[in-house]
Amino acid sequence: MKLSTITVYAVSVFALAFAAGPAAADQPVPTPSPTASGVAAKLLDTIVTTAERRTTTIRAASRETYVVTSDDLAEFASPTLAQALSFVPGLFVKRNGAFGGVESLLARGASSEQTLVLIDGRPAGDADLGDFDLSSLAPDGIERIEVVEGGASTLYGSGAVGGVINIITKPAAGAPSASAYEQIGYEGATATGVSARDGDSREVAASFDVRSSHARDQFDYPAFLTIPAGTRTDDDAKAQDVTLSLGHDFGSVHGSLSLNDDANDVGAPGDLEFCAAPPNNSGCPSGLARQQRDWGRSEADFEWQSGPNDLTIQGYADGRRLHFYDPAPPFGFDTLTSLATRGVSVRDVLTAGRSNTLVAGFDTRGDRATFGASFYAAPTTASDATTAWYVQDDIHATDSPTGLSFGLRREHPQGVAAVTVPSVGVTEALPGGGALRANYARSFRSPTLDERYFPNFGTPTLQPEYGATFDIGASEPSGRGLASLTYFGTDTNNLIIDVPIDNFGDVAPKNVASARVRGFDASLREPFGAGFAASASYTDYTEALDLTMDKRLLYRPTATAALRIERNRTRTSYGIDCAFTGQRYADEKNTVLLPSFATLGGFGRVSLGRGSSLMLRLDDLTGERTAESYGYPVIGPTMSLTFSQAWR
Repeated sequence: MKLSTITVYAVSVFALAFAAGPAAADQPVPTPSPTASGVAAKLLDTIVTTAERRTTTIRAASRETYVVTSDDLAEFASPTLAQALSFVPGLFVKRNGAFGGVESLLARGASSEQTLVLIDGRPAGDADLGDFDLSSLAPDGIERIEVVEGGASTLYGSGAVGGVINIITKPAAGAPSASAYEQIGYEGATATGVSARDGDSREVAASFDVRSSHARDQFDYPAFLTIPAGTRTDDDAKAQDVTLSLGHDFGSVHGSLSLNDDANDVGAPGDLEFCAAPPNNSGCPSGLARQQRDWGRSEADFEWQSGPNDLTIQGYADGRRLHFYDPAPPFGFDTLTSLATRGVSVRDVLTAGRSNTLVAGFDTRGDRATFGASFYAAPTTASDATTAWYVQDDIHATDSPTGLSFGLRREHPQGVAAVTVPSVGVTEALPGGGALRANYARSFRSPTLDERYFPNFGTPTLQPEYGATFDIGASEPSGRGLASLTYFGTDTNNLIIDVPIDNFGDVAPKNVASARVRGFDASLREPFGAGFAASASYTDYTEALDLTMDKRLLYRPTATAALRIERNRTRTSYGIDCAFTGQRYADEKNTVLLPSFATLGGFGRVSLGRGSSLMLRLDDLTGERTAESYGYPVIGPTMSLTFSQAWR
C-alpha cells in the first residue's frame, strides 16, 4: 500500500472526527477547570500495587512508577504490548522485524534478562531463555500495565535489576457487558476479538477474552548498512490468544482463577546479516522454516482480610511448547523444546499502627525444561528451583512529609550461591504538591536453564549476576500538569557472557563481565486548550558501558524520546505520537552502529452510535525503515482500520 493511499484514509477518518462541527453533542467532555495541584494530585494519587508489592499511590512509592492504561493500548491498536510500552520513559523495546518476531524489553539500560515481567504479580518470563517475549500475550483483557523502574529484587527476586513490568488483567466481576471488533490492516493483517463479562463475585463472576491475529508480512525492504535490498518472504504470522477468568467470594475470602492460552505459528526467514555472510546463504533457512509456540498459563489467587492483616496466597502453573523446524537443506532440522513452571507465593500486608506497614512473604518456584532432539544433541532434561523470603517495612507518620522503607530478601536458587539483597527508599512530600524520592537497592539475576544446561553450550557452574542500583528524582506540578526528573545508575558484576572455548567458533557462557549504566529521564504531562492533553518524555543514557571490553553495551541506545498529543471529545478522539531512538551498537565489539531514527503515527476514533465506533491507526508516516534489530527489516508505513461494537 502506497503512502498516498494511507494519507487518503487518514484524511477521511479525521474528516469524520470533525464532521459534527460545533454541535453540542460533540463538545469536549465537561470537566472542572483544572488547577496545578488538582491535575498533579490526580496523577500522583493513582493507585498502584507493584511499586511496594501492596496497594499504595505513586506519590507514596519511593520507586519511580508509570501506568499504561487499557485506553493507551487501544489507541495504538497493536497486536502486542510493545508499541505502548516503548512510550514509557526508561524503556526500550527491541523488535525483531514485523508482527510475529520476538519483542524484548530493556529497562534503564539493563538487558532483557535483567528486566522482570509479571502477570498479575507473578513471574511470566521463560525460565530457559530468561526474558519475556511481548508478542506472547495479546492486549485484550488487560486492565493496565504498571512499570516500576530501578532495582526491585528485594520484593520480586531474580531479574528485577532494571525494573519490573506488571501486566494486570481485568477482573472477572462487573456489570454484564460484551464487545467485539474487526480490524484490517497492511500486508494482509487482520484481527478479530470478542470479550464478555458477567456476574457478581458473591456468586460466580466470569470474563472471557479471545483474539485471533493474522499477518502476511511479505514486503520489499531497502538496503541497510551491509545488507542489500530485497524482499522479505516466509514471514507470515498467525496468533490466537484466549483468556478465561472466574471470581467467587468464599465468605471473607475472595478467590479468582485465570486461564490463558496463547498460540502462534510464524514463518522464520532468519537474520539477513547471517544470510548475507559468505559463503552466500550458507546459514539461511530454506524459505520453509517455521516456528510454532504454545503458551499455557494458569493462576489461582485467594485474598483474606482480617483486622490489620491482608493475606494473599497465589499459585500458578505455566507451560510452553516451542517447535522449530526446517524441512530442507542446508539448514534442515527439527527440534522441540518444552518448559513447565510451577510456583506459589504467600504474602501478608500488616498495618502496624497509623504510621507503619509491613510486607512479608515467601516465594517458591520450580522449572523443568526438555531440550528436544536435533542434529546437535540427544534430548536433554534440566530442572531448577528457588525459594525465598522477604520483608519490607514502610514507615510514614501521618503528620510527617517523610516516608522511609527498608527491605531485605534471602533467596536460595538451586545449585548456586544463596543471595541476600537489601533495599532502602525515601520519599519527601513537597509543599507545592510534588514529591521527592530516592532509592538504593542490591539486585541480582540467576542464570537461566539455557545458560546452565543447554546441550553442548551450558555451564552448570554459573553463578548469579549482581547489581547495585540507585536513583533520585522529583515530581512537581508544572503549569496545569506534572513534570518529573530522575537520575539513575546501575553497577553490575559477575555478568554472564558467551566466551570462545575453541578455535571452531564454539562458545560457552561464563561469569566474567561487569557493566556501568548512568542516565536520567524527564517527563511532562500537561493538559491544554479544550480537551487536549500532551505527554513528553526523554531518557538519556550518558553511560552504558561493558567495562570488561570498554565498549558500549549491546543495543543500548544513546537516548530515547516520545511525544503524544491527543484530544478526547464526546463522540470523537484523535491524536498524534512520535517516538525517537538514538544510535546503538548491534554487536558487542561496537563495529556495527545503527543510526538514530524517529517514527510518526496517529489515530482517529469516531462514535457511530448505539455502542459502535470506528478507529483508524497510522504508523511510521515518515517511512522510516531503520531496523530496531539488525538483520530484521521493518515494513514501513502501515495502517489499520478497526470497527468495534459494545453491548451493555
